[in-house]
Amino acid sequence: MRKAWDYYAFRALGLPIPLFDVFDDRALHNQRDRRRLAGIVDRILSRGSGQIGVRTEPKGVASLIHNYPHFMPLRDLRAVEKAMCSVQKSFPDLDWWFLVNEAFSSYHWNAVIKLTDLLPLPGGLRIDGEVNLLDDLPLRAAMDNTQHLTPARLWRGDWPARLRHIIIRSGLTERWIEVSLVRTNDANRLVFWGLRPNFEFRWGAELPITVPRRSLLSSED
Repeated sequence: MRKAWDYYAFRALGLPIPLFDVFDDRALHNQRDRRRLAGIVDRILSRGSGQIGVRTEPKGVASLIHNYPHFMPLRDLRAVEKAMCSVQKSFPDLDWWFLVNEAFSSYHWNAVIKLTDLLPLPGGLRIDGEVNLLDDLPLRAAMDNTQHLTPARLWRGDWPARLRHIIIRSGLTERWIEVSLVRTNDANRLVFWGLRPNFEFRWGAELPITVPRRSLLSSED
């Protein structure tokens, strides 16, 4: 599952990501997987944002736009299981991955950016891309509102420099990255969501560190 691999890679590089875990249909009938599903839901509710999202992706089917069912915000384990069951009933001929992760309902800003020296300028790597500083919406919806987008090179304040430092330290230059500053009850949080589909990791070849080829069904978060 592409989004899960992005999360695993980002976590290995020390980037802030949502709490998450990945499942298939065994989470609905296998006791071990059901306990693991209940565990991540409990962690999101007790230690995370308090809201749950379920992203889906059919096994063995690739899509550049990732237009698969996506449920958020969900409030409890029962709602998560209901969402997973609805996908299976709607598409019975496919086997599905389910990414259960923190969801958020309030956003300071959303951006799709990359650090690049494609056109070298004084000062080294520069931020390219766009940011939405106006709409309190999830990233995809905010970035679709083109009237409210600002070129990243015109972005003012502390965050461009902070993101530049974080991304340089991670080694993920020349890659389009989805990132948001979200609001929670406790504090604002920076969240790295993933890479834009037209920039793929070739696992182990492009990463500046080695990411273990662990099973998608890892119980770690």
